[in-house]
This record gives sequence, structure tokens and C-alpha cells, in this order.
Amino acid sequence: MTGALRPQALPANQRLRRASEFQAVFQQGQRVERPGFIALWHETAGDRKVGFTVSRKVRGAVRRNRVRRRLREVYRVQANALPEGVSVVFDATN
Repeated sequence: MTGALRPQALPANQRLRRASEFQAVFQQGQRVERPGFIALWHETAGDRKVGFTVSRKVRGAVRRNRVRRRLREVYRVQANALPEGVSVVFDATN
């Protein structure tokens, strides 16, 4: 099943994949802080793209991966609430 897309997986064209894409959002984007996470966004041309990061303040790789999976699922369910043409990074903190 190598390369097969899971039904609930985010397609590659909807993900931030390069470090330069993440850096652009972190450096030029607007920011909203909430308990437990920070949302950063930057208007871009084209499709809506999303990326997920988890701070090492969240101790343990298993726990960080669980947090990342939960963020992805919340985004998947609510993706249509975001406008097209925006790149968003969700950064989970402690």
C-alpha cells in the first residue's frame, strides 16, 4: 500500500511541505494565541495550505505525535471554515 492515499489524509497540495513555506508564515504571518496553541496565517495566492508544529515543551515524542494527530483531525473536520488563499500553521505549545 505504498503511496496510497488514506481517505482522511490531507492531499499534498493542501500541506505546507518546505521549511521556506513554514518560515514565510512564521515571519510574515499574523498571529493569534490561545491556551495550548498558536495559529499563524499568511495570505497567499492559490489554495489553502496548512502545517502543524508541536513545541518540544510538549515532552516525549509519542505525546507530541498524538497532539499533532489531534490538530490534524480538528483541522480536517473544520477545514471549510478557513478561506481559500491562506497558509496557516498551528503550533501546539504546553
